[in-house]
Amino acid sequence: MDAFPHDQKTRNSEATVKQKKWQPESHESPKSAGLSGSQKRFYPDYLLEILFFVFIIIELNVVLALLFPPSIGREINFISPYQPRPEWYYLWLFGLLRYFYGGFSVVGGVIIPFLAIVSLFLIPWIDKRLGRVSATIIIVILLLFFVGSVFLV
Repeated sequence: MDAFPHDQKTRNSEATVKQKKWQPESHESPKSAGLSGSQKRFYPDYLLEILFFVFIIIELNVVLALLFPPSIGREINFISPYQPRPEWYYLWLFGLLRYFYGGFSVVGGVIIPFLAIVSLFLIPWIDKRLGRVSATIIIVILLLFFVGSVFLV
């Protein structure tokens, strides 16, 4: 036997249909539309509230920016000669160029950095070909070379 025979209706079916009856939207205030005071519609209630606070925050930012202007940075002295300084990640290369000047600047600017980068790429294969002890010695020598170049700069 079925839980709901076809000829019988459920108890609350007619009451729920009456409650869920569609009504067209009206542009009335929430109280006159039957809504309580705590229920707000997005337009215009929430939208106006959000826009009000957005304008307040923008105005506060403008006032603070005008009252406390940011510092521009270090002041430029136009009398002293310009001395270019590289970023921190090029300081080691800039230091090498101080030791190799004139015709030898190619050695300090191109050859030594190229050999350093190639030696770093070859580290994984040094251990496989030469054995553990000699590979450790070569890695220690390379590490001392890099530490020494840092202290020279």
